Amino acid sequence: MTRGDFTPIYCEGLVKIHGSVQAAARAVAERCIVPGRLEAPSWRSVERWIYKALSREIPVNPITDIGSSGVPAGERITRRSAATYEVVRRDSDGTPTVFQLKRESVSTVPEVSFPTVLDRAVPSTIVYNPVPYIARPVRYAVVVSDVQFGFLKNQLTNELEPIHDPLALDVCKRIIADIRPEQLFFIGDFVDWPTFSRWQKYPEYYGTMQPTIDGAHRELGEIIAASGYQCERRVMVGSNHQQRPEKFLLEHNMDALNVRRANTAPSSWPVFSEQYLLRYDDLGIEFSGQYPGGEYYVLDDLVLTHAPTSRLEFAADNIHGHTHKLSIATWAQNTAHGRKNYYQYDCGCLCQLGQVTDSTALQRTRVPSDRARTDWSQGFAVISILDGKIPKHEVELIKIDKGLAIYRGQVYEAT
Repeated sequence: MTRGDFTPIYCEGLVKIHGSVQAAARAVAERCIVPGRLEAPSWRSVERWIYKALSREIPVNPITDIGSSGVPAGERITRRSAATYEVVRRDSDGTPTVFQLKRESVSTVPEVSFPTVLDRAVPSTIVYNPVPYIARPVRYAVVVSDVQFGFLKNQLTNELEPIHDPLALDVCKRIIADIRPEQLFFIGDFVDWPTFSRWQKYPEYYGTMQPTIDGAHRELGEIIAASGYQCERRVMVGSNHQQRPEKFLLEHNMDALNVRRANTAPSSWPVFSEQYLLRYDDLGIEFSGQYPGGEYYVLDDLVLTHAPTSRLEFAADNIHGHTHKLSIATWAQNTAHGRKNYYQYDCGCLCQLGQVTDSTALQRTRVPSDRARTDWSQGFAVISILDGKIPKHEVELIKIDKGLAIYRGQVYEAT
């Protein structure tokens, strides 16, 4: 008999006759023993064949066979032995008498229980206890940087091409309207002012001054209007582009630098300054100070600057612009009171990222630059401030890509 003879039908009949797979395997193994032949299968092999034929899982028992007794593991093993002894006794007269004594001994090996090595965990039900919700006031602030408002003018068609990105600004204003911040921060370079820069001047700058001034003032008003009546503070942080008009006069006509309207206080803004031209006072915008200073503390541990700061410059988190990128950097300082982590957020820009549409123009990038292309990113920052004895804050960078942004599960798309 070979393994191929153990078909499912044959094995089912064996189990019905003998009552169990184990008993059937023993009976078949005994019939297969042929005197003088050593290749007869063991009952263990036959048992595996029957299990496989019946498509059953072979039971795993940690106790293996003991000796050659053939007793299944887990059953009680009994060992019997018998011996006959001859004993000689003498009578009183000295006659020997022989007796035969039989001695039988029975030894039993007790059952051994092995602990389960690996078993499935008992299923349990997880009950979540409701935790009382503590309402804490959260205030929001929005940080906008590097709008670079302005235009390039085609001298043949008089068509104005924006340096700023109207689509990105539209998305920004939509999100601001939903957030309803209590504070609004502009951290520099709201207007590009290319006419007054130290870089090469191009014909496209000619005739764009007044449209830039009017448009930038209108854009500031729209952003402020989107923030809502509850916005109690509006701050402009000084930047390198913001001071370009004044620096131009400083180099070419110093007498005109501090010209003011008649009968105004000396503390009023000079006529040829961004603060005066864009009507900061009428819009309720505070000015933090001239670049490269002019930092503004939102909280004791959060400071706004236009350009990125060095790691040891402020003992506070920093939000900045200037580089036109979206990124987060972090570092740590160890003090006597333990470790303190600091974070620096680059909140991107809202200006154009591509090249000019006129292939004959000497300037290649939409925003005046001395390079062929840019690797900038559009976006802005939202600050969540949790009030308390020591206010806590969280900064979120909102990415804008081709006039679309996703914020808190909602899609904002420019129209």
